[in-house]
Amino acid sequence: MNPPYINKNSLIAFGFYELPHMTVTNALLFDLPNNKKISVGCIGTPNEMVWICEHDKGDKRKITDMICFRNFDYHGYTKESDLFNLISLLKNISII
Repeated sequence: MNPPYINKNSLIAFGFYELPHMTVTNALLFDLPNNKKISVGCIGTPNEMVWICEHDKGDKRKITDMICFRNFDYHGYTKESDLFNLISLLKNISII
């Protein structure tokens, strides 16, 4: 799988970060305003998924709500442009 699809290095270069501990999906996270994050898991595999997550205001480790934005089974691999456009949209609208 080659660009234009996402990979760990391109996401880290864009500002995503890894958790300091192991997770099942090896997720990378990107902070959004108002206690929200984008989580991308199982990058480059047939389990790839993109979630928009909201975390508890008092404990950032506790996810209180999640929306599955992309899932390999329905959408295939995620293109960089699709993910970066989503981030740009979410950072610029007031509902988040």
